[in-house]
Amino acid sequence: MSWNWLPHDSLLGWFWPIRSRTIAEKSYRESEAGTLKRKEKGMHEIDVRVRCSGRYCEVLPENAILGECALEELLYRVLVPFFEVVFIEDVTLAFWPAADEQTPAIIISLRAQGHELLSARSLDYLAWTIKGRLTQALAELFGSPFMERFAVRSQSL
Repeated sequence: MSWNWLPHDSLLGWFWPIRSRTIAEKSYRESEAGTLKRKEKGMHEIDVRVRCSGRYCEVLPENAILGECALEELLYRVLVPFFEVVFIEDVTLAFWPAADEQTPAIIISLRAQGHELLSARSLDYLAWTIKGRLTQALAELFGSPFMERFAVRSQSL
């Protein structure tokens, strides 16, 4: 094994001997372990479609863009306890006028990706928890939400 002299961070220019092969082996093992962890944790896609009655809505149709921004923040806050990285792909908020003797409807479509799962959980438990938290959060803004579609799909990188 060879010794390399690497400069220390001081201004005096002290040098500390280290074994170069050990560092190379360690960094290789760390990168290999990191790649393995990333493959295990992978990516999760979250796809949600919600229908709400417009009766008890806190978001006005005139402020649909502001409502979409609020939904984006809400979705991020629901997902961030589970994932290290969250990408919000799509947030759509549509107001449908009332038909004969019916209340107006609101359609919400949300799509996101979560990368690097923070703790090992089963996909069923993860989906159940995210759905529950999202339903509670949406109920605060839109009254009584009905999940038409909810999916959490896992994809390995």
